[in-house]
Amino acid sequence: MKKFFLFRRSVETATSSSISNTGVGVSTMAIPAELMCLASTATGSVTITFNDATAFQETLLAEGESLKKTNVTVSCEVGQETSLVESILEFISKDSKKSVMRFDVVSGTSTFAQAVVDSVADLSPQTPTVPVVTATGADSDGGQAAAYNNTIGGINFGSEANLPFIDYNETNLPSSTSAPSDSDSSGDAGFEIFTGGSFAWKNAGTGGSTYNITESRSVNLASTPSGFTTNTRAGSGCGTDSVAINSVNFLVVPSVTFTKDYTLYMVFCQNETFINTLGSLGTGLQFGSETGQTFGFGEHVSFVDLARNRLYIRHEGVTGAPAFIQLAPSSVTKSEEPLVTVERQYSIPNLDPTGDASKDQLCYPIVIRRDAELNIVFYNFEGEIIGVIPSNTTTPSDPNQTSGDLLIERIGATSTIDDLADGLTLSDDDNRNGLSFRGFVPRFGVIDRDIGNDSCVSLAQQLFAKYNPTS
Repeated sequence: MKKFFLFRRSVETATSSSISNTGVGVSTMAIPAELMCLASTATGSVTITFNDATAFQETLLAEGESLKKTNVTVSCEVGQETSLVESILEFISKDSKKSVMRFDVVSGTSTFAQAVVDSVADLSPQTPTVPVVTATGADSDGGQAAAYNNTIGGINFGSEANLPFIDYNETNLPSSTSAPSDSDSSGDAGFEIFTGGSFAWKNAGTGGSTYNITESRSVNLASTPSGFTTNTRAGSGCGTDSVAINSVNFLVVPSVTFTKDYTLYMVFCQNETFINTLGSLGTGLQFGSETGQTFGFGEHVSFVDLARNRLYIRHEGVTGAPAFIQLAPSSVTKSEEPLVTVERQYSIPNLDPTGDASKDQLCYPIVIRRDAELNIVFYNFEGEIIGVIPSNTTTPSDPNQTSGDLLIERIGATSTIDDLADGLTLSDDDNRNGLSFRGFVPRFGVIDRDIGNDSCVSLAQQLFAKYNPTS
């Protein structure tokens, strides 16, 4: 009787992939046991490698490069690695009515008692798409010339087609800024509007100087975002220079619109003191449009009804309650239908479970990918998918819409000045009282296309490696 391996990593979604360089994005994979060519062990895991189980029949590579074979790494009880290999071999070689070797994270079950399938981290089904340098095993960057041409601000985007249209990064921070000075107290709440602050943050993306940031604004106080150079866990929580944005101010982006598919990425940081006072109050809203129809991706009390640990996205022309992913407090299961599918249990802030503040996550890269069908995928700092919002394009006033244009006009806030002024004070710890963000931002960018699962994984991992503070 023919035998098969069945690997199930996550619940199927509209964005589930059949190929993945890292295992992220693959939901279910089945492979005939006869294709197994190698089983190897490491502490707490077994890797099974297969011949002729790739998505490509023929691949033309540069000299010194190769494409890894399909392989699956499965976690197991420490000390039981060899026992798991023996059990697999016995299953394959024995005559029995059972034909399927199951490793199922969704149900938490496996044919073999030694296997551990508690979370997506325990199963990595890789059908590689990126060649490696045979001598080192490292992913190929296409050679020195290609790597140079495809790199902006220390991040290799992999190809010319994947280069961002707008990219604001720490290498182009202004050497000096000025506070907004032109005030107007005619607002219906008697607040002051401050405009005309100087903040020259150059666009490093392909859109060029048309999209250079030149202005900051604030409400209630003549306050300006500023460059910040204390690059430590205690200073900014960021490993490089960044922009310090407060809850009363924001940067004005020359209006830029992205239709249909896109890839947005942002890195925001909080220092050790603030991250521990943040609790589960959310992050505030990091970007948006002047109308407030476009925004993402933190929490705000006016539309979350005191819900916690969610990330939101809404687009221009959409007026209903925003689409969101529910992250994973202990009471949330792996799926909450119909709004979201959660692959990885993850929280913002991501605090060390033992209470060791020195291990709290302070640097948060988030990559948001919308595909041509308007499904939206969120990736965290590990390149893991933390949520998928299925396409919903019914009526703009309905909740949970994924349609509309991505209109970027602000970094650090969203909405009109009138709305921004509501509830804002310089010392306010709860960002959700206003439609704004407070923290440190070293990077923000948008690519005018869906760059695909593997490229999003790589982008998220590169951003964390670069901006995570080491001291």
